[in-house]
Amino acid sequence: MRSQSEGRVAARESWLRRSLRLCAGKNGWVAFGLPVETGQDGPSMLIEQIDRQIPISGSSDSVGEAKRRAETLGFRFCAVVNEEGILLGLLKEEDWQNDLAVAAEKVMDPGPTTLRPSSLFDEAAELLAKRKQNAILVTSSDGKLMGVFRR
Repeated sequence: MRSQSEGRVAARESWLRRSLRLCAGKNGWVAFGLPVETGQDGPSMLIEQIDRQIPISGSSDSVGEAKRRAETLGFRFCAVVNEEGILLGLLKEEDWQNDLAVAAEKVMDPGPTTLRPSSLFDEAAELLAKRKQNAILVTSSDGKLMGVFRR
Protein backbone atom coordinates (compact mmCIF):
# COMPACT_ATOMS: atom_id res chain seq x y z
CA MET A 1 0.00 0.00 0.00
CA ARG A 2 1.32 3.48 -0.91
CA SER A 3 1.88 6.13 1.67
CA GLN A 4 0.19 9.50 1.22
CA SER A 5 3.53 11.05 0.32
CA GLU A 6 4.21 8.48 -2.43
CA GLY A 7 0.73 9.04 -3.82
CA ARG A 8 1.26 12.80 -4.05
CA VAL A 9 4.61 12.33 -5.82
CA ALA A 10 3.07 9.89 -8.31
CA ALA A 11 0.16 12.27 -8.95
CA ARG A 12 2.54 15.20 -9.48
CA GLU A 13 4.70 13.16 -11.91
CA SER A 14 1.58 12.08 -13.81
CA TRP A 15 0.35 15.68 -14.02
CA LEU A 16 3.77 16.84 -15.21
CA ARG A 17 3.86 14.25 -18.00
CA ARG A 18 0.33 15.14 -19.14
CA SER A 19 0.84 18.89 -18.87
CA LEU A 20 4.21 19.05 -20.54
CA ARG A 21 3.72 16.09 -22.88
CA LEU A 22 7.16 14.88 -21.89
CA CYS A 23 8.93 12.32 -24.00
CA ALA A 24 10.87 9.60 -22.29
CA GLY A 25 14.51 10.36 -21.69
CA LYS A 26 16.83 13.31 -21.35
CA ASN A 27 16.15 14.80 -24.80
CA GLY A 28 12.44 15.08 -24.04
CA TRP A 29 13.23 16.76 -20.74
CA VAL A 30 15.66 19.18 -22.35
CA ALA A 31 13.27 19.90 -25.24
CA PHE A 32 10.95 21.65 -22.82
CA GLY A 33 13.73 23.69 -21.24
CA LEU A 34 13.66 21.87 -17.95
CA PRO A 35 16.82 22.02 -15.82
CA VAL A 36 19.67 19.61 -16.54
CA GLU A 37 23.03 19.00 -14.98
CA THR A 38 25.82 20.70 -16.91
CA GLY A 39 29.54 20.22 -17.11
CA GLN A 40 29.35 16.46 -17.52
CA ASP A 41 31.67 14.53 -19.78
CA GLY A 42 30.50 14.33 -23.35
CA PRO A 43 29.31 16.82 -25.90
CA SER A 44 27.74 20.04 -24.71
CA MET A 45 24.08 20.76 -25.53
CA LEU A 46 22.73 24.15 -26.61
CA ILE A 47 20.61 24.48 -23.48
CA GLU A 48 23.89 25.06 -21.65
CA GLN A 49 24.93 27.83 -24.06
CA ILE A 50 21.84 29.83 -25.02
CA ASP A 51 21.16 33.45 -24.18
CA ARG A 52 17.64 33.60 -22.79
CA GLN A 53 17.34 37.38 -22.74
CA ILE A 54 16.49 38.26 -26.33
CA PRO A 55 14.25 40.90 -27.90
CA ILE A 56 10.71 39.79 -28.64
CA SER A 57 7.74 41.48 -30.20
CA GLY A 58 4.14 40.61 -30.96
CA SER A 59 2.94 40.24 -34.54
CA SER A 60 0.87 43.44 -34.31
CA ASP A 61 3.69 45.51 -32.75
CA SER A 62 5.30 48.03 -35.07
CA VAL A 63 8.64 47.35 -36.70
CA GLY A 64 9.88 50.50 -34.95
CA GLU A 65 9.01 49.05 -31.53
CA ALA A 66 10.73 45.76 -32.41
CA LYS A 67 13.80 47.70 -33.55
CA ARG A 68 13.89 49.65 -30.28
CA ARG A 69 13.69 46.44 -28.22
CA ALA A 70 16.44 44.79 -30.24
CA GLU A 71 18.79 47.77 -30.04
CA THR A 72 18.19 48.14 -26.30
CA LEU A 73 19.50 44.59 -25.80
CA GLY A 74 22.29 44.92 -28.38
CA PHE A 75 20.76 42.65 -31.05
CA ARG A 76 20.36 43.07 -34.79
CA PHE A 77 17.14 41.07 -34.92
CA CYS A 78 13.89 40.65 -33.00
CA ALA A 79 11.89 37.43 -32.60
CA VAL A 80 8.14 37.69 -33.23
CA VAL A 81 6.06 35.53 -30.87
CA ASN A 82 2.39 34.99 -30.04
CA GLU A 83 0.78 35.36 -26.59
CA GLU A 84 2.03 31.89 -25.55
CA GLY A 85 5.63 32.60 -26.57
CA ILE A 86 5.44 30.46 -29.73
CA LEU A 87 7.86 31.69 -32.39
CA LEU A 88 6.01 33.12 -35.39
CA GLY A 89 8.81 34.83 -37.28
CA LEU A 90 11.92 36.95 -37.23
CA LEU A 91 12.61 40.61 -37.98
CA LYS A 92 16.15 41.36 -39.12
CA GLU A 93 18.05 44.61 -39.28
CA GLU A 94 17.34 45.02 -43.01
CA ASP A 95 13.59 44.97 -42.18
CA TRP A 96 14.11 48.16 -40.15
CA GLN A 97 15.22 50.16 -43.17
CA ASN A 98 11.67 50.76 -44.47
CA ASP A 99 8.43 51.92 -42.84
CA LEU A 100 8.83 51.61 -39.06
CA ALA A 101 5.09 52.04 -38.46
CA VAL A 102 4.11 48.83 -40.27
CA ALA A 103 3.13 45.75 -38.20
CA ALA A 104 5.87 43.19 -37.62
CA GLU A 105 3.80 40.41 -39.19
CA LYS A 106 3.83 42.26 -42.55
CA VAL A 107 7.61 42.13 -42.99
CA MET A 108 8.87 39.31 -40.73
CA ASP A 109 10.47 36.14 -42.05
CA PRO A 110 7.68 33.67 -41.17
CA GLY A 111 9.86 30.57 -41.10
CA PRO A 112 13.19 31.20 -39.40
CA THR A 113 15.53 28.28 -38.93
CA THR A 114 15.62 27.04 -35.34
CA LEU A 115 17.39 24.40 -33.30
CA ARG A 116 16.25 22.42 -30.28
CA PRO A 117 17.91 22.87 -26.87
CA SER A 118 19.13 19.28 -27.03
CA SER A 119 21.12 19.99 -30.21
CA LEU A 120 24.85 19.60 -29.76
CA PHE A 121 27.02 22.70 -29.44
CA ASP A 122 29.54 21.58 -32.06
CA GLU A 123 26.83 20.81 -34.62
CA ALA A 124 25.17 24.20 -34.03
CA ALA A 125 28.47 26.05 -34.42
CA GLU A 126 29.14 24.13 -37.64
CA LEU A 127 25.68 25.03 -39.00
CA LEU A 128 26.23 28.72 -38.25
CA ALA A 129 29.62 28.68 -39.96
CA LYS A 130 28.19 26.89 -42.99
CA ARG A 131 25.35 29.44 -43.30
CA LYS A 132 27.65 32.39 -42.52
CA GLN A 133 25.41 33.44 -39.64
CA ASN A 134 26.25 34.56 -36.12
CA ALA A 135 23.09 33.42 -34.33
CA ILE A 136 20.22 30.95 -34.47
CA LEU A 137 17.01 30.81 -32.43
CA VAL A 138 16.36 27.90 -30.08
CA THR A 139 12.81 26.63 -29.56
CA SER A 140 11.17 23.80 -27.67
CA SER A 141 9.63 20.93 -29.61
CA ASP A 142 6.26 22.72 -29.49
CA GLY A 143 7.71 25.95 -30.93
CA LYS A 144 8.13 27.99 -27.76
CA LEU A 145 11.03 30.41 -28.03
CA MET A 146 13.70 29.59 -25.46
CA GLY A 147 16.60 31.80 -26.50
CA VAL A 148 19.36 32.29 -29.03
CA PHE A 149 22.66 30.56 -29.62
CA ARG A 150 25.44 32.89 -30.74
CA ARG A 151 28.97 31.99 -31.71
